Amino acid sequence: MDNLDKKIQSIVKQKIMESSNYTYTIENTLHNLKDAKTMDIIKNISIVKYITAIFTMIIVTTGIVFAKDISHYVKNFFNNNNGIDNAINNGYIENVNMQYINSNGTNVKIENLLMDDYNLNFNSKIKLNDTIKVNKILDINFEDVIISDENNRILYCNNKNSFEDYCNKNNLKYEFLAFNNNYINAGINDYIKSIDNPNNEISIIYNLSTDKFPKSKLLNINLKNIVIRTSNDENLTLVGNWQIEVDIPEKFYNRKNVIYNVKESNNPSIKVTEATVYNTGMQFSFYTKINSVYDEDDSEVVRKQKIDEYVKKYQESFINGKGNVSEELDYHVHDEYVINSNGQKFYPSKSNSENEFTHYAFSGEVTHSQTFDINKYTMTDELELHFVFKGKETIIKLSRK
Repeated sequence: MDNLDKKIQSIVKQKIMESSNYTYTIENTLHNLKDAKTMDIIKNISIVKYITAIFTMIIVTTGIVFAKDISHYVKNFFNNNNGIDNAINNGYIENVNMQYINSNGTNVKIENLLMDDYNLNFNSKIKLNDTIKVNKILDINFEDVIISDENNRILYCNNKNSFEDYCNKNNLKYEFLAFNNNYINAGINDYIKSIDNPNNEISIIYNLSTDKFPKSKLLNINLKNIVIRTSNDENLTLVGNWQIEVDIPEKFYNRKNVIYNVKESNNPSIKVTEATVYNTGMQFSFYTKINSVYDEDDSEVVRKQKIDEYVKKYQESFINGKGNVSEELDYHVHDEYVINSNGQKFYPSKSNSENEFTHYAFSGEVTHSQTFDINKYTMTDELELHFVFKGKETIIKLSRK
């Protein structure tokens, strides 16, 4: 553990100094950690939480973000989402009856899928030709893929050129990575689920998440490049054109969420902005205000000086692996869980959800969002939500609307 600590901290220090782009920092740090020995360690959830904690303090122009969605860079090494597992056990998944789609000797098909407001999960099976042995594969990625629905809404795309081509073809305004009614901008993680040596097949799980998926009835998956990394540390690119069309079952596009209202709370300063239970989990958000970095009557010059001083201390604390810069501005939310009327306790989801974060603005405004493993199959009419904020346990009783 000590060696891993030092290795992570050394890389993070170097990368932060090199670039202010936190995505670059995280991706490159984890790339430097992806040796076989470290990978075995990272699969341990407690270590993953430790690494995630290092990356969750990110400086932005308006304040500080504790973004659990950043943790998908770490969490794509394992899958452990009890809410989704429970939904699957209750039949909230659909097998896809389709034949392999062949392009240049490589066959691809979708085996099953799941979709709700926040998750789109599917299992893709790839059958390779005999020149590539699946038992030599360490990693496999869809490098150029675009997923859209029957209304030409782009649910996911990871290639700017493909994005622009699609928009031009369908007469859509294109603004890559921008707010766009036709671009959902989902996050993704993926991992190898299983390898079938005799048939030279490999199964890949793809988990997409966003703040609101549409109620799509059809998925169009256009895949062009598949990149494979082998045990010989070689990169192979399979170029093709796989056009996959999947009908979405009615239970997915006719989904309905359950809204909860606040019945009672021991902390009136916490304003609940959302408490919604859906098929695979629960979305909870709140807003509150604490001390700001500057005073209201400070001039713009003084405000900037105080913000710069705070950010400098924050960066130093982050690089040195310490916790909060100031106890006075302690906006950590921790020890979160939900209890249903049956006494069952549910904890935050271990996922790459974009809906898990804490944002502190320098003006003192705090916005927190969390997803929990409780879902429509385990909810009750009354729920009790617990978390610790600024050293005080907050208890909020919720009632189904």
